[in-house]
Amino acid sequence: MPAKEFRFGAAVGLVPTSKDLLGVAARIEQLGFSTMVMADGLWLPSPFPALSAVAAATSSLRLGTQVLAAPFRSPATVAHETATIDMISDHRFELGLGIGTPDAAADAERLGMPFGTATERRAHLAATIAAVKEHFAASHQPTPRILLGGIGPKLVELAVAEADTLTIPVPYQQTRDDLAAKVKELRAGTDPSFDDLELAVNLLIIGDNELPEWVPPKFRELPAHSYGRLTGTPAQMANALRRNRDEFGISYVTVPQWSIEDFAPVVEMLSGT
Repeated sequence: MPAKEFRFGAAVGLVPTSKDLLGVAARIEQLGFSTMVMADGLWLPSPFPALSAVAAATSSLRLGTQVLAAPFRSPATVAHETATIDMISDHRFELGLGIGTPDAAADAERLGMPFGTATERRAHLAATIAAVKEHFAASHQPTPRILLGGIGPKLVELAVAEADTLTIPVPYQQTRDDLAAKVKELRAGTDPSFDDLELAVNLLIIGDNELPEWVPPKFRELPAHSYGRLTGTPAQMANALRRNRDEFGISYVTVPQWSIEDFAPVVEMLSGT
């Protein structure tokens, strides 16, 4: 099937003030990134109000959660919040969802929400997607793009059936060959409509510049051959991403906020191609 167009996202985490949040959002938009995404956790800004503020201060930048921990909220709550931010952003919102990693159980407990087993969390995720789609169908509005994060067989089946994008969260230190094997395994384990999904990865280190001091040592010490590390000239990095798209079908790439300046030349080369 024809290759999907490249899209590039910037992941924003801790920001000390609203001025900083809106400033980095403006810069992300100025550099030509297609999306700004925020994660979910009690140690981070709550993504719905934060992204709503960004929506009001930007005009073309798409906004997304990557990813919202579905067990933290009832399906009806997610549907309501999604509809609100979709309206505020003039339909620029993309809903990223996951079942939550095991260490998210403590946050769920603090929120008064049951975390459950992996099977129960997948069922909650499916119910959340259904609630969102029902809400938008009832209001005769198109459902925002839905992104799922995960590589379990059941979750991938759900992504094929209900989502637009699948983020493949392989460990950053794994190699390009490991990533290739995982994509091959996922593709072999599902029906041909898997190829309709936009495939996404998150990168961690871009270029050869120093990382911020607060970046954990385990990430600073990623081997040169790690898939999460993209180095070289902008042209070399662009060629590496073209190769990943040609061979694996990966066309949506997200980088952390500290890498947006280093990655901007690649965004300029590849966006829309």
